[in-house]
Amino acid sequence: MGFPGRFVQLIMDYISGIDFAVMVNGEECGYIQPGKGLRQGDPLSPYLFILCMEGLIALINEAVEEGSWVCLTWFY
Repeated sequence: MGFPGRFVQLIMDYISGIDFAVMVNGEECGYIQPGKGLRQGDPLSPYLFILCMEGLIALINEAVEEGSWVCLTWFY
């Protein structure tokens, strides 16, 4: 979608750069780095969803124009 590389990198760092400390009996015993850093309720989540959907729509429209994606309409 034409975003600057630095902007994309900031978003990627935001959604993938979270570590959780595990504590057992009040002592740290390790860290967990989840595969997905964005969590439900995160204020950035709706905006990232919209950006991803806009990108997907653009890719689908481009494929339809090229003829490599055929849209079927079903009537009931």
